[in-house]
Amino acid sequence: MNIHKKQVDLCLSGVVHAPDCCVTVRRNVTQGGRNSDVALTKGTGRERSVVTPLRAPGVARAAVARADARERRRSQLISATIKCIARSGLASVTMQEITREAKSSLGIVNLHFETKEKLLIETLRVVVGEYRAGWTRILGQGGNAASRMESLVSFDFSAKVVERGKLAVWFAFWGETKAQPVYRVICADLDVRIDEELCRLCEEIVSEGRYRGIDPRVVATTYSALANGLWLDLLVIPHQLDRNRARNLCLGYLAGVFPRHFRADIEA
Repeated sequence: MNIHKKQVDLCLSGVVHAPDCCVTVRRNVTQGGRNSDVALTKGTGRERSVVTPLRAPGVARAAVARADARERRRSQLISATIKCIARSGLASVTMQEITREAKSSLGIVNLHFETKEKLLIETLRVVVGEYRAGWTRILGQGGNAASRMESLVSFDFSAKVVERGKLAVWFAFWGETKAQPVYRVICADLDVRIDEELCRLCEEIVSEGRYRGIDPRVVATTYSALANGLWLDLLVIPHQLDRNRARNLCLGYLAGVFPRHFRADIEA
């Protein structure tokens, strides 16, 4: 093909040196009003052109729009599942209840998740992922170990974490970990990571403050147990405990262990 005889608009986009010293030049070409990708191989006495139609911008935008719509629908279904679990419990929640809450159809739910069990597993993964992302963000901040520890306590009792629907989901899945191994794996993985990070922070505080006779792992385990117990109280007896009081109770415990780094009377 004599490419010079065609009406072309060439724009050099890259050069590749082949092992046999040939040079492949890739150009964007307009031929007859059609955008194409043309490769010319030179250096062997021959020219070879390969025309590959490029995807139109409108097609790419449509694909992105479909992906966004799919993600929004999945998020709506997961949010509806959280509300239904909080209202009915994990064992009693039904697909019909979820579809009513999401204002959707059973076919749409099956399209995105195939089965109720897969929807429940994905819901747990989303809740765990949100919590882990919050911890990761705080651990990546600057400052000393004590300031990051205090930020983690504040996050643990933030409105987003202790929202009743989320707490209900946490305890519902925790209650089923014995019967459902996949729930146990997801929850255990999070617990192990959190315990490791807490222990690391406590080790830094002990070293910095030169505290004697304090086992960082015991402090980390005790904090986790205290926080989990306060979460349960916030779910079961919210009229007797609010999240700010729960936060201060945890900070009070840390102040008793690390008095040079925390204060028991920190305001919410």
